[in-house]
Amino acid sequence: MVVNQMWGKLYMVVNQSGLRRDEVFVTTKVWNSDQGYHNTIQACEKSLRRLGLMYVDLYLIHWPVQGMGDETWKAMTKILQEDKAKAIGVSNYAIDDIEDLLRASNGVIVPAVDQVEFDPFLYRKELLQFCKENEIQLETYSPLTRAKRLAHGTVVKIAKKYGKSPAQILIRWGLQHNLVVIPKSTHPDRIMENSQVFDFQLQQDDVQSLDSLNENLQTVFLN
Repeated sequence: MVVNQMWGKLYMVVNQSGLRRDEVFVTTKVWNSDQGYHNTIQACEKSLRRLGLMYVDLYLIHWPVQGMGDETWKAMTKILQEDKAKAIGVSNYAIDDIEDLLRASNGVIVPAVDQVEFDPFLYRKELLQFCKENEIQLETYSPLTRAKRLAHGTVVKIAKKYGKSPAQILIRWGLQHNLVVIPKSTHPDRIMENSQVFDFQLQQDDVQSLDSLNENLQTVFLN
């Protein structure tokens, strides 16, 4: 079970579900206005109290903030060392942003994850290669383009070929690029559909067809 940014007494939800804590993967983030060394540490403490947890599995910097990266990352490493997070990473970071962090920490502690918007229509090939070379796991949010390209002709054609939905094709494409894919839905039937992507494999020519769809389509912006 994966929980991303759920507030409230999460331990009560876990207990009621019958799941053990180690069966639930919890991710939360430090927001832009909470960045900086002391603010980041305080923000983490506040998040843990609100969640009712001793630790989160993954703690991320939500967006890069100019002039704040070094101190925020120092705080993140302290949070990791104190076992308040099992892993730390970043979100919405480009290659230059990650390189700045690596220089600040002398490459000692590398982000475990970079969580970004990523799909065939926003195919960040260079970022994917950079993360692979630096052993950073790339994780994609909004992998379904917020439904903006589910009716695209190429996606629909490939979906029909495999007897799958366009959403399943986009998720499978991400998995075959070794991404962690986190589609969002509040509909039980769609959540079930999104999970049924491990019983088929896209052929290489279909992967390449999807690769060619990049148009730098971005659907999420910093407010």
